[in-house]
Amino acid sequence: MATYGSEVRRPTNAILCRLCCEGQHGQRFHFAIASAAMSAHGLKMRRGQSSVVSGQLPATSNNGPRTTGSSVHHPFLTPHSAFRIASAFTLVELLVVLAIIGVLIALLLPAVQAAREAARRTACQNNLHQIGLGLLTHHEAKHAFPPGLLDRKTSANPKGRQLSWNVFLLPFIGEQSLFAKFDLTKAYNAQENALAAGAILPIFNCPSCTRYAADRTGMTTGDMNGNGHWDPGDNLAFTDYGGNFGFNGLGKPYMNGVLIYEQPISLADITDGASHTIIVSEDTGRGAAFDGQWANGENIFDESGLINDHSVPEYLWQNNEMWSDHSGGINALFCDGSVHFLGELTQLEVLAALCTRASGETVDGASMNLP
Repeated sequence: MATYGSEVRRPTNAILCRLCCEGQHGQRFHFAIASAAMSAHGLKMRRGQSSVVSGQLPATSNNGPRTTGSSVHHPFLTPHSAFRIASAFTLVELLVVLAIIGVLIALLLPAVQAAREAARRTACQNNLHQIGLGLLTHHEAKHAFPPGLLDRKTSANPKGRQLSWNVFLLPFIGEQSLFAKFDLTKAYNAQENALAAGAILPIFNCPSCTRYAADRTGMTTGDMNGNGHWDPGDNLAFTDYGGNFGFNGLGKPYMNGVLIYEQPISLADITDGASHTIIVSEDTGRGAAFDGQWANGENIFDESGLINDHSVPEYLWQNNEMWSDHSGGINALFCDGSVHFLGELTQLEVLAALCTRASGETVDGASMNLP
């Protein structure tokens, strides 16, 4: 402790320290000072004396506090020094704190979930943007969009290859090496194409998709009949995006969409306008029964109901309809490469206009129920 003349510098008010001093008899004394509470006017100590409430304290030597027998005297300690012990939380206080934390979590959790869903929806839109860029690049190179399905398999054509528009899109979305593995002379589900068609491509999957059709349990078809060995159609990867085959109903003609059977459609054929005609939309969670494999040419939808229509039986929810796990609607890719979020309240007549390429309708943003 530094001194100046006969004045002793007093310690500040809230010092926590441990004093270790040597007594006259070589004994070590430890002093734990929890709070050196000094008076408002300070404590002045003169050499050889101190003026405290309790009386006189012995003077200190250069070697530390002076001891007398077993008693220890220190200029910082008085008989009336108070050591306050911090009190613990009571049960009521603890419960109040826990209740407040619970309320905060309840308030924050929906906001966090909403932010995560917004991020997933943005990622989904980015997937469609990339698909749209690939389709327009294909159009520039081939002067048309790819056919929705090439060489359809029917009773009259049992050996049809049934190749999807996605297969022909691969070179235009950075998957040239995967496209090179396809044997275009074989069916999409042939053994020769099992490796390529089984590739899980993030660009073909919506990150929000959680509800699967009854026959789908993962990202591929797996061993569909459970016999333990490969059969045609096993281990094929799914997609959450379907090509627009057209609208079924309201007097619309057959195959009135953009990605249709056998026939490539060009922008010149889309007289309703590229910015008013859907080419690809979300149709998430489908299994093999609803042709959800991305290499399968039947991966196209023929819209006939409302978006996310729950009025039909549950086993038909994801069949040939615009469907997603986003709250309130679906993402749709238009022929000009733009992506819009269509609300569930979009009227059927508006959907018919958006799904047809040459019906002469005029559609504005308000009727599309944009958010």
